[in-house]
Amino acid sequence: DLKMFRAILICTVLSACQGAILKPSWRSFGLRQQCPPKPPTVKELDIEKYLGKWYEQKRIPASFQLNTRCVRAEYGLNDAGEVTVHNTATKQDGSFDEIFGTAYVPDPNYPGELLV
Repeated sequence: DLKMFRAILICTVLSACQGAILKPSWRSFGLRQQCPPKPPTVKELDIEKYLGKWYEQKRIPASFQLNTRCVRAEYGLNDAGEVTVHNTATKQDGSFDEIFGTAYVPDPNYPGELLV
C-alpha cells in the first residue's frame, strides 16, 4: 500500500533527523557544565550614545514576546542618574505590551554590561 509506505518513510526520516539533529544539540548545549564564555563588551560605556529609542531588527524566540511585533526599547536617565528602560511590543490585537525598569552596571570591572 503506497500510503502506508509513505507514512513509514516519513516517520523513519523524522526519527533519523531527530536522532541526528536534536540529540547532538542536547549533548552540546543542554547538558554542559558551564556556559560558553561571554562575548567581549566595551571597556567604557558612553551612556549618551546608548540613550534613546532602539528598534528590534531580528530576534531569537522568547516566551514573553510570543505573537508580538514592532518591538522597541527606549533608554533614558532619571533624576537619580539611573538608566531607565521602557520596552514596548505590539500584540496581535493592536494593543501594547509594555514594561518599565532600570538598568545598572553590576560589576564595575565590566562597565559595558548592564543588568535590567
